[in-house]
Amino acid sequence: MPTTQQRRARRRGLTAARPEVLALSAAHVLDQEGRRSGHVHDVYLSDADGRLEAVALRMGWWRPRQVLIPAEALMMDEHGHLRVAAPRARIRRGPEAPVNGHLPRAALDEARVAFTRDVAPQAEPAGPAEPS
Repeated sequence: MPTTQQRRARRRGLTAARPEVLALSAAHVLDQEGRRSGHVHDVYLSDADGRLEAVALRMGWWRPRQVLIPAEALMMDEHGHLRVAAPRARIRRGPEAPVNGHLPRAALDEARVAFTRDVAPQAEPAGPAEPS
């Protein structure tokens, strides 16, 4: 008997996908503190080699939105939930996921910048000029 995740994946047309991709379909996503932030709505794979590049996280009930999260910012915990290495506030401010099912390189780069950089590099402090 198919699992709930397999049934959901089949409805979305993911019947030929690899088992690890099917496991991500509709998985719960937690923030870095372990609070639920939403669930996986779409999975984006590389066209070249089929590796995971990003997921679209569906957040909210009244005004739902889909946030694009790069694979580098995700990890699977022991309960099968995905964890994002970011606080919920940063997740909410993340870039919108594309709605057409295709992930443009610019959107992926924007998501990587939003989730994988903690702080922008700071300029070196200007010290006193060295005597000549």
